[in-house]
Amino acid sequence: MMTEARRPTRSELKRAAILAAARQEFEEKGFQGTSMDAISARAEVSKRTLYNHFASKEALFGQITECLWQQDDSLVYQAGEPLEPQLARLAENKLELMASPGYIGLARSVMGEYMRSPELAQAAMARFEETEDGATLWFRAAIEAGRLKPADPKVVAHQFYGLLKTFAFWPQLLAHQEAPTGEARDQVVADTVAMILARYGQTMP
Repeated sequence: MMTEARRPTRSELKRAAILAAARQEFEEKGFQGTSMDAISARAEVSKRTLYNHFASKEALFGQITECLWQQDDSLVYQAGEPLEPQLARLAENKLELMASPGYIGLARSVMGEYMRSPELAQAAMARFEETEDGATLWFRAAIEAGRLKPADPKVVAHQFYGLLKTFAFWPQLLAHQEAPTGEARDQVVADTVAMILARYGQTMP
């Protein structure tokens, strides 16, 4: 018997609306140009509701940047499946995220604020180091299962994402190029997977 999916509460819906509005405001106006008044108006919530969820613009900006950099890949390590197709799906998920509407624009805004405010950048990096995203969890499971060589899973995840971002993030962020598609995208995935497995893969399948 299938259970009915839980409906989000009114508070959860308002929080989601606030995050969506803040994301748009920060993307369009940057941190300095965005006000809590504008966010509450765009989210169609009261200032009191906004501050009940986020104590300050800095706290809201921090939450937005966490959502930007650490979105869950929703891919669970499968013990009985070869590593290559699992890694390929992980890479494809990340490329799809980076090509999603608004992602590069928001990333450009966030990076600009980090350049202007070392405090924001340091706070974001501290939060980043404290949490584990989907890729880190996947690499941890594969390493613990003996399918990959012993290593720090967070470091491996950084290397994995770094290979992808070389072709599917930095050129779009800095040079305003289009994200790779078709055969070019497939090649980025294949090369990234091959390089990670060449470095960390065990002889067993």
